[in-house]
Amino acid sequence: MPDSALSEVASAGSCALRSVINAFDKACQVDFMSCILVIGSRPLGLLVTAVASWFNPQSLDVVGAPPARLELAWQWGASATGDIGEHPDPVERAALGRELTGGGPNIVFEMAGSRTDFVEG
Repeated sequence: MPDSALSEVASAGSCALRSVINAFDKACQVDFMSCILVIGSRPLGLLVTAVASWFNPQSLDVVGAPPARLELAWQWGASATGDIGEHPDPVERAALGRELTGGGPNIVFEMAGSRTDFVEG
């Protein structure tokens, strides 16, 4: 990071952003035809949303909480969001993901860090 970078910008270059960029490099090819589901709206999920939005995917849907983070996901490029607080049942959350993506995503980023979230994805 150059010395001239603002601290606010430099902090985004931390481990979290590097992990997200690595996930894109290693895991998938994202393009305008992609239907993406991001599970989790903490920093990793929000960074995935921001990076994925650069590719202008067909859909970019985020499932997470709390509402303030889902609002940030909208601002960073999400096309739809789902609040897990309103969908506490895992089966219901899996159905929500299919509904948001119009039948099911072709790319899932599980960024919540929960074993059950991986299975739902």
